[in-house]
Amino acid sequence: MAPDSIIEDLVAALRANRIARAGQDMVLEVHEDRHECSGSSPVARIAAHPPESIESICRLYAGGLRRSDWTLPVERPCSPADGSQGRSGARRRMAVVSPCAGPLQPDSILRETAALDDASLTLRLLAMKILLLAYCLPAPKSDGYNLRNHHYLKRLGAEHDIDMLAFDRGEFPAELEACVGEVERVPCGGDAEQGILRRAARGFSGRYLYEYSQQYEEALRARLARESYDVVWVGPWLMFAYAPVVLELGDGRPALVADPADDEVRATRIEYRKARWTLSFFSHYRAYFRILRFQRHFLSMFDLALFVSESDADSTRDRMPALRVEVLKNGVDSDFFEPQGSETDAAVLVFEGSMSFPPNVEGAQYLVREILPRVQAEIPEARVVLVGRAPAPEVLALASDHVTVTGTVPDVRDYLARGTVFACPLLGGSGIKNKILQAWAMEKAVVATTCSVTGLDARDGETLLLADDPGTFAERCVSLIRSRDQRESLGRRGREVVLEHHSWDSQAALFSDLLRTLEAHQDHASATY
Repeated sequence: MAPDSIIEDLVAALRANRIARAGQDMVLEVHEDRHECSGSSPVARIAAHPPESIESICRLYAGGLRRSDWTLPVERPCSPADGSQGRSGARRRMAVVSPCAGPLQPDSILRETAALDDASLTLRLLAMKILLLAYCLPAPKSDGYNLRNHHYLKRLGAEHDIDMLAFDRGEFPAELEACVGEVERVPCGGDAEQGILRRAARGFSGRYLYEYSQQYEEALRARLARESYDVVWVGPWLMFAYAPVVLELGDGRPALVADPADDEVRATRIEYRKARWTLSFFSHYRAYFRILRFQRHFLSMFDLALFVSESDADSTRDRMPALRVEVLKNGVDSDFFEPQGSETDAAVLVFEGSMSFPPNVEGAQYLVREILPRVQAEIPEARVVLVGRAPAPEVLALASDHVTVTGTVPDVRDYLARGTVFACPLLGGSGIKNKILQAWAMEKAVVATTCSVTGLDARDGETLLLADDPGTFAERCVSLIRSRDQRESLGRRGREVVLEHHSWDSQAALFSDLLRTLEAHQDHASATY
């Protein structure tokens, strides 16, 4: 049956039921072994179409309706407990079509409307059941993955049913208790009983790149045996080795979503290329080779991989063209990181981040040893403040009369607010830099290297200043220290970029959309086979 005919049937059903069923839902159900529906005969004719054609109902590109990218029906498990007529453990696909008179409420789960004469059509997407495999609990938020997981759990949990299987490190914040169903904790640590040959193999094999926990595997296997999930969401990289447990479920398994955020292969490739003709070249190349093998082996098992920047996504697509790769940027809490309106210190360059993370350690050394002396040649009183937890010995050694190393601080905003310029002098790494998003949100002027701004709307001279050598970096810092107007102009535009492109709400909505299209794709694929 042509899609146009399906749309005509849907329109006829809505018109026939607009008065008799005002405010009620018409539910289309398609079981694995038969077609059933409730509603009028036009709806029954829709349900009788092949399953793959029913998805066309939600494309809404014909019949005068607004185009939509939704793909339904959504697949949900059914059992005798939910009143279904199907066999226990079977799966059904449901599309809910609701006549809607009047505007949607902000807190409504109705997501898409389209004008139809004096009535309107609304599609309501059903909640999915999601399992997050995490290497730690989502607090404290000073860790980049914790920050990402915290905000996505908070928002996705309002729309979907989410369980979490995590190693018992970190904390589970009270504000997420209403957003996550069951949180199962597994003791930290890999397998202690590893023989000599196993330990030797770890040194060369990409499959054993990270510590592996048999106890975590058993907990995952037990959970999948007693619970049915639509999606298993996995991140970061070290958790990918548990993907084969999900694949063992075979047909009808949950969709597998990898959330590495950053492309470690790209990052390690940058490092080993920088190390050419040095003694560390072979150790960097070995690290690159191992992560490359690990990625090719495990990431190929996933249905979708999510990265925070286009450059990381593109590099992965080049290596793995068969893998579906999408960009899901990080956001920033613009209500928390807001302009303070307080006076800044006279000539202070602030650099913030985890000060044990190698790219941050390298960046701090570069800022203090190469850039600060050039700034002080013009502005002798200039200082650097290095803000971040767990400073490495190399960072602690940088402390002096002109360099402050804070270590862990109660609130990073206090230091960002007092700084004259936010400096981001990274020379390596990958992914998106939350530190720049936070500085932008607080309307701070930023000077950064090119590799610091991957995945950001970074326009030199408009949203920040770019500099890739110490002389230029110092000149731009001096220029901003001397020009309050330039600092304020860059800061305002930076916050505008955050509000336009990096809200957690908009990114969470995109995440939910990606999961739904993937789920529908998985449903269609399983029906095909």
